[in-house]
Amino acid sequence: MYIDKFKYYNCTPYYIKNFQNDNITLCQAKLILNLYKNHNIEYHYGIKCINFDSKQIDQMLKLKDIGIPHYFCISFSEQNIYTEKQINTIKKLKELGVSEFYSNQITFNFTDKRLEYFYELVNNNMWFVRAFHLAEAKIF
Repeated sequence: MYIDKFKYYNCTPYYIKNFQNDNITLCQAKLILNLYKNHNIEYHYGIKCINFDSKQIDQMLKLKDIGIPHYFCISFSEQNIYTEKQINTIKKLKELGVSEFYSNQITFNFTDKRLEYFYELVNNNMWFVRAFHLAEAKIF
């Protein structure tokens, strides 16, 4: 019955039917609706978060707040829990125009020295993909 009320929150009959057929629990339904109402996360993305714990939800929302698209926020949060330092690195990379794919690679694979070298290359107007490969290949 709770899921039936989603129609009052712009949820299409298609999703309502799917949620009911997927046997979504009340707790999961509340999470989906909360993500939609309070964080503007569409239902088709909310369903992907139903098994997230609180750390994953918090991280996903932090990534969303810095401008990472919903798909990547969810995907990144499914795979890893970032430290605050790593979240700040992703934020800085986003500000530099680095794609989500490369941001994730850099955050997990670059040492501080390699990251600084990458920033130096990008700040000297090098395309981030080329800077990534040069920084990745550099021996420190």
